[in-house]
Amino acid sequence: MSAPKSVHVLAGRGGFQARPPSGRGDVHTEARAHVNFREESKARRVSRRSWRSASSWRGAPSWRSASSWRSASSWRSASSWLGALALLALSSCGVSTLEDGDHAPSKNSCESTDECGANATCWSNTCRASRGVHDSLLLVVTPGSTTMGVGGVRFLVPQEHLAEPRPSLDLELAPPSVVRGTVTVDDRALACDVHVTFTPVDRVRGLPPDEHTVRTASGKLEASIPAGSYEVYVQPTKEPTFACDLAPRLHREVSVGAGAFELPLSFGSSQRLHLEFKVGGMDLAGWRAVVLDSVTGRRLSGERSLSAELWKDQSYVAEIEFNPVAGDALTGQELIQLAPPEGVLAPTLVWKREGLEVFQPGQLAMDLRGVDLEMGSYAGFIEGPDRRQQAGRLRFTSLSLTGLGGGLFGVFNATAEADESGAFSISALPLGTYRVHVTPAEGSGLGAKEVEIEVTGKGQGGATIVLEALAPISGSVVFDQPGRPGVAGATVHAVAMPRQVEFQAFRAALGERPFVPRASSGITTSEGTFKLDADPGTYDLSVRPPAGSNLPWLVRTRVAVPLTQSTLGELSIHAPVLQPGTVSIGGQPVAGASVKAYAYLGEDGFVAERARAVGVVAVGEAYTDARGGFVLALPSR
Repeated sequence: MSAPKSVHVLAGRGGFQARPPSGRGDVHTEARAHVNFREESKARRVSRRSWRSASSWRGAPSWRSASSWRSASSWRSASSWLGALALLALSSCGVSTLEDGDHAPSKNSCESTDECGANATCWSNTCRASRGVHDSLLLVVTPGSTTMGVGGVRFLVPQEHLAEPRPSLDLELAPPSVVRGTVTVDDRALACDVHVTFTPVDRVRGLPPDEHTVRTASGKLEASIPAGSYEVYVQPTKEPTFACDLAPRLHREVSVGAGAFELPLSFGSSQRLHLEFKVGGMDLAGWRAVVLDSVTGRRLSGERSLSAELWKDQSYVAEIEFNPVAGDALTGQELIQLAPPEGVLAPTLVWKREGLEVFQPGQLAMDLRGVDLEMGSYAGFIEGPDRRQQAGRLRFTSLSLTGLGGGLFGVFNATAEADESGAFSISALPLGTYRVHVTPAEGSGLGAKEVEIEVTGKGQGGATIVLEALAPISGSVVFDQPGRPGVAGATVHAVAMPRQVEFQAFRAALGERPFVPRASSGITTSEGTFKLDADPGTYDLSVRPPAGSNLPWLVRTRVAVPLTQSTLGELSIHAPVLQPGTVSIGGQPVAGASVKAYAYLGEDGFVAERARAVGVVAVGEAYTDARGGFVLALPSR
């Protein structure tokens, strides 16, 4: 395959060359499987029946035309979850199944202690342990959507001294604060509506994002959120108009008190930055400048488009209004981002404001005269381990670009698609080092992969990226009691561990995104066996018996895939610590709420103190009944 000759850009008023039409990437979504169970009479005792597990599945993108690609795609592999299980009846056997088609989950039940494993006793027809693994847990309580005033609001309730179960864990949730206020600018009521986003300052890595966004009505704000400390971000609801020509406003930390809380939000007076882009003969018409917060990466200004009218004396000169973070010590350390328009092949550029104001505060001079980006090309094939060509998608993200010059940071993003013959090509990439994330087509049986490549002026043709087969994760799940029966009908989840790194707004402003292995899921068979297929990576593995089974979750963290051995072997679930409790608000029971227990994770395993934790992992979940009652089945020693 021949590669086109390299060409120089940024060399004159011709600017960057146009790119091919772009295609949109696919968006990855995950849906939770809702499992319904059915109680049947204890008197109905049946023998075990063999049943097939629901096939393991994994998300993968739906592939678009091989000719479709764009420089900065935002796509993730799409997935949907299967799963329908039937409940079981009480039985005299420790782990029993019901005759219910081919979906008979297991349940922890007994008639005597002899039927329970070590360190467990039979009480109320359930094998129970007396001491749990985790003394401290973070309970996350989420009332159902039909709960008046708090539906979907997430409450974090840390609990200690849980190694030995309490008679009852009564969780009285504080009623959410009712936040009201008026959004003003220069002491005048705002003439348009804005979006106000509340993000908890005390974020916990491992929990889903927890933001509350409301829209003002005639400039009036009203929101119901738990009391606490929040980052508050105010931004126009659409492109600026004459009535709402405002830059976004970020409040780093706002304390929201209990009960009715008045929160006036003022845009205050914005500041102006004088931007000078020294370009020589370079054409930056249509490029967009924006000011970003150096901590969160949020916009602090609207976009300012450069135009030919702003070009004079070998420079583009523009004014941009922005709102500094209210009461922040980091004022003066904002980021300046300059992004190319659609249809232009060029990197996104970022400067740190600090150090740019050489002669006068607010006067920023950014020199692009030393930039000389040469364009190259890259082409090749995707193959499987059997040397067969494979279709797939490739995402290129530059790690370093040749010719940017000192003190300037930039990133170039592009995507390409390999057709059924495995062939792919990109005709124009700035020279440099790239990280390439390769995702195979759905149903190929191959795993995603990340490789590093060099794009040189000579152009590469015929390069081959070899993908490996999906790595199996297999094992068997048994209940620790005489006979060690298999646990049937449990869902097994393998979820990629979040990278234990702090958020870097600067790298995010450049468009960087980490490589994350795709999640996988399956269901144990009647014998308790399971097999998943996963991308190579590091996972948190959890085995989740059905709700109401009185069996605890089994969690293995930092499972490296491919496995060092052929299988995980036998995974033993011990009798649980059953922790009863109630959920109420204002003395009234909360029905239909999720109560999810998270254990604290340190660098080398579980830790008891949140201060030492780098994240959390879920270890159990229960739902409240009509009286607000629940029972958490927690892992035991």
